[in-house]
Formats: sequence, structure tokens, C-alpha cells
Amino acid sequence: MLLVCGEENSESAFNGIISTYKLILSNQKWTDRGQLVVPGVLNKGDILSTDYLICAEKMGSNI
Repeated sequence: MLLVCGEENSESAFNGIISTYKLILSNQKWTDRGQLVVPGVLNKGDILSTDYLICAEKMGSNI
């Protein structure tokens, strides 16, 4: 499972880390349990004003 957040507002800014994640999955023969990309997180607490924590919790409960 990939959980990543960052300052950039565009999800395409995370393409590099997503590509690396996919390569690691393939190399290690792991199963992808999901990806959660959270753009626009710059300051402490920014994520609290989004629904992403609820999404992360749901993803985690489905493992």
C-alpha cells in the first residue's frame, strides 16, 4: 500500500514515486493493496481539513 502526501496540488507531481512503487511491487512480487495520493499538504494539520484520513482508515481496514 502506498500512502503519500505532499505540497504540490497536482497529483501528476507524484508520478515518480508511484512509478517507483510499481517497480518495487513487480520486483518483489508483492500485491498492490492500493494507493492514496494526497496533494496540497504543506502545513501541519492541512490533511485534517480533507477526507483523506477517512480514506486511509478504510483502506487499512480492508487489508
